[in-house]
Amino acid sequence: MKAKKDIKVAYIGQVAPFEPEFYNEPGYGRPGSLAQLGFIEALHNTDMGLDRAWGFRPIAHWPKTKIQFEWIRRLLLPCGAKLTLLPLFNHFFLRETSRFFILAWIVIHWSLQRIGHPRVIVIYNLIHPNGVVWMRFLTWLTHTRLVPVVYELARMEMYGKSLLFRLLEPDWLDRLHEKLIPYCDGLLPITDAIPHDFAPKIKYLRVDGGVGEAVIADLPPLTVAESEYFTIFYAGGITPWNRIDILLEYMKRNSDPKLRLWLAGGGRQEQMARDAAEKDSRITFFGFLGPEKLNELYGKADVLVTLRDLTDPGLKYHYPSKTFEMLAMGKPLIITNSQHTKEMYGEYCRVIDKCDVDSYGEAVSYFRNMPPSERLEYGKRARQYIMENRRWCKWGPAIGRYLADMVATNH
Repeated sequence: MKAKKDIKVAYIGQVAPFEPEFYNEPGYGRPGSLAQLGFIEALHNTDMGLDRAWGFRPIAHWPKTKIQFEWIRRLLLPCGAKLTLLPLFNHFFLRETSRFFILAWIVIHWSLQRIGHPRVIVIYNLIHPNGVVWMRFLTWLTHTRLVPVVYELARMEMYGKSLLFRLLEPDWLDRLHEKLIPYCDGLLPITDAIPHDFAPKIKYLRVDGGVGEAVIADLPPLTVAESEYFTIFYAGGITPWNRIDILLEYMKRNSDPKLRLWLAGGGRQEQMARDAAEKDSRITFFGFLGPEKLNELYGKADVLVTLRDLTDPGLKYHYPSKTFEMLAMGKPLIITNSQHTKEMYGEYCRVIDKCDVDSYGEAVSYFRNMPPSERLEYGKRARQYIMENRRWCKWGPAIGRYLADMVATNH
């Protein structure tokens, strides 16, 4: 096997820097983009380094946004890695068609430039914009290893859809995943269930998430919230899958005038959140927030919360990677027991096994009865763990060893 430093690694995804120019445009998804920036940071910190990072800008189709075309852009990320944003033809047919040719050009050209070196391309997820069918063909053609980061599977998108939609929607995306995952050279999945169910013979490395330099640079100070109120803060998708109904139902059942619930984000249940805020002055719905305001509220809250519908079968192939960002905020966290949460992180957050009002209420009471100084220490321990173990740069050595081993095995 060639030395690690001789392995050339490239990354392809749909990603842009975490800056207002990009995240204020329709179509930008904060969790997905932060995860991709994290993988770029991790790959940049491997022994072999990151040779190239390419991305299509995450943006809605025209006319949902005014942007119709963008030329190639080269950017320097906070972690020191260089990102090339590829040309964007933002009309549906041109957008999807041009990606095939752009991907073909960069993969073939890069492979020809790196002849004589083992090559690995890491792509983010299996469907658009990467097109795993096309990417598998291109990497086969160029004798390049293909390693997808599998953070989403199509079956999760079915949650919350109407019965008619479920009946009419074909399951071809699920079948595509099942057929193609075993033909990849390696996997970086978010849960163990993905390779176990779809590619049991592939050696994989589970990477469930982390925090990057962009988030770490703006962490709020470790302080006790100076307020007479006890504030619970949720930030994320305002959707059924995140069980916003449980947060609101708990407020209905608990008439404590000192209790506060803050909600931030967007999604299908925004109107429900707005209606609840109008009826109950203890509830505040902020809508979508930029990072500055979001961090300000993190710092003022007493407890953070993130729930998942544990009855959804799609949860098997998903993990709330936002967990690490919230633990890094240095505040107590209430979270449902998704996958390996209790096993790996139960020491640093309050994990509930049932996603219902009673279980959630018990967790709230646990922190409500805890002296503020103890809550502060609780949050400090969580932040310290994240800084030592779940920064994206800390993932670099493990991912580097995995890729080097994968190249040696497939050589």
